[in-house]
Order: sequence, then structure tokens, then C-alpha cells
Amino acid sequence: MCAVMSALVLLTACQTSVLRETPSTPAAASPTTAGMPVAQATAPLPTASPAAAPPVPAGPAVAASPPTAGLPAIARSPAASAATAAPAPPGPVACTYGPTHRIAEAQDRAVKEASALVASQRWPGVYWTVNDSGNAPALYAVDEEGRARGTFRVDGAENDDWESLQVGPGKDGNGTALYIGDIGDNDGERKELTIYRVPEPEPSGPGAHAASSRTPEAEAFKIAYPSGARDAETLLVHPQTGEVLLLTKERIGGTTVYRVPLPLDAHRTIRMEKVTDVDFGPVGVKADLLVDGTVSADARRVAIRTYGSALEYDVQPGATLASIWGQTPRVSKLNDGPQGESITYRVDGSALISIGEGSPARIFASPRAC
Repeated sequence: MCAVMSALVLLTACQTSVLRETPSTPAAASPTTAGMPVAQATAPLPTASPAAAPPVPAGPAVAASPPTAGLPAIARSPAASAATAAPAPPGPVACTYGPTHRIAEAQDRAVKEASALVASQRWPGVYWTVNDSGNAPALYAVDEEGRARGTFRVDGAENDDWESLQVGPGKDGNGTALYIGDIGDNDGERKELTIYRVPEPEPSGPGAHAASSRTPEAEAFKIAYPSGARDAETLLVHPQTGEVLLLTKERIGGTTVYRVPLPLDAHRTIRMEKVTDVDFGPVGVKADLLVDGTVSADARRVAIRTYGSALEYDVQPGATLASIWGQTPRVSKLNDGPQGESITYRVDGSALISIGEGSPARIFASPRAC
């Protein structure tokens, strides 16, 4: 009897020892992943085709048990099943911008209170800017070396408070035009605002004497908020469809987005429609004001800026600018001084370009980094 008991104890100890040697995570002990690259080691395990599986014989209930019967608990867990699922496709590369650095000073000293900037799509390397309230209703052309490329007085326009400048389709969709946002209202008193649209002028060539001329008479579109005056410095225009949005400035850490119904009509005041409120707090921009925005030449990205940050959104093919505000934007710091109030994409999308108020006006670049 003592001999039998000793044998049973010995057998139990051996079984216990075998169970303790079972690995807790099969993949960690698998010899097929040792020394392999991560992409291979984490690839999903091949599964047998249903056609290759042997038929299940008819018989007692034990033959119909689930395929995991008798396996260690770790192999039957949902986590282990998920580990063998196909990996999700990679998302888009998250690109940011910076560090910001100065690239030039505007040689034209008439550019002294630059409140907007836009890259020409018709004349690559040329940028258009304007001065804000109290200055002439004029467009100024500069390049990235700061050279003056032309001054064009906008015929039929007044500069109450020019704060934004965009490129979009011309009249009846012909060519490209500049959209000038006379939308500033620091005192909240203006019952109507104006968007001017004028064909994009032809600047002088690099090294040539700066052009000086007048534009054709501008189209003037009167717009109004649905309920009371608001201050704004950001106008967005879709470069292909002509969609127009206006984003307010007066709320710290956020903005209200309005849409200007199309088609634009110069014979009546157009009442804007509210799209949504946008809060910058969740992305770390809490105590700042929105001062400008830009749409890339391919209409795939939108960047809006505060005094110290750029927030970039993606635009899906065929989507509207009004559809993007539910996204979480990518945030990049801007370091173009306390008077940096403008932003535009370089026409090839490789950088954000800005110009600051002051004389001489300084031009900055924030390269795209992916």
C-alpha cells in the first residue's frame, strides 16, 4: 500500500511539472518568430482553408465539442483570437509644420500693415498681400525673396477693414480670381460686410521694375450674419468650387463657422448660414484667437491659424469645406512674432508661408515635416 501511494504522488508531481512548463503566451515561445523582423513576427498566422479541414465524424456528443475544447484557456480567449486577425491598414501620415523661420523682408515699404497673404496659382512663386483698415484698397505682389512684383489698386473697392485674401474661381468659373475679405469689425458695428472678387493681375517678372496699375472693376458681394454683427479675419474659398466660408474671431479658444450661400450675387445682401461652432481647447489651443486661414491649391487641406498655432484639417475628395470641422486637427506651433496674422500654403504644399504686420514686413516659412 505504501508503494502504491508513493507511485501516485510521483505521478502527480510529474503532471504538475509539465503544466508549469506550458508558456503563458504561445507567440512568445514560438521558435518561428525568434530573430524575425517585427513585420514578419507580428503577421497573422495562416489559417487552413475550410475545404481542407477533415470532416467531423458523427458520433457521441464529445465529437461535436467546440474546436477549442481541451486547449489551454489562453488559446480560447478573445484576446488571443484578436491577435490572429488581419492588422488594420495604416492611416495617413501625420504631417506637421515647423520650426518657423524668417526667409525675407518685403522690399516694398508700402506693405506696412499686412493682414493677409495668399499664394498665386497662376504665377508660381508670387504672393498677394493687402494692408488692413486705414490704407489704400490695393493688392501688393511679393515673392519669397521679398522683391516687389507689383502694386494694383482695386477699382471700385473701399478698404474698410481688409483682413483676408483667397484664390478661387473667376466670374462664371473663368480663370482665377482674388477674393478680398473686407470682414474686420473690431467694434461689432457693421451691419454688412463685403467680399470683393477681382481677376488676378499679372505681376512683373523677377528682377524687373515692379508693375503699377489698376485692376478691372471689382465685383462687390454684400454679406451679413444671420443674427447681429461679429468680428472676423478668416475667409476660406474652395479653389475649385468657389465655396465660401467665414470664421469669426471674437471667441477666445474657438470660432463660429458660417457659409455664404452660392451663387454669389452682387445685386443683393447675402445672409450667411451658420455651420457649426469649433472649440480649440481639446487640442491645446485654449487662450488664442483665430486670425486667418488657407486652402491648399489641390483643395485637400485647410489650415487655420491663431496668433501662435496652425491647425490643419483634411478635405476628402469631393467633400466640402463645411464638412471638415468634426475632425481633430493637427496642431503646429508658429513663431512669426506677435504681429503674425496671415497664413497661406506654398503653391506646392511644402510649407506654410506667413507675413507679419510692421514695416518692413517680414516673411516666414514653416516647412512641412512628415
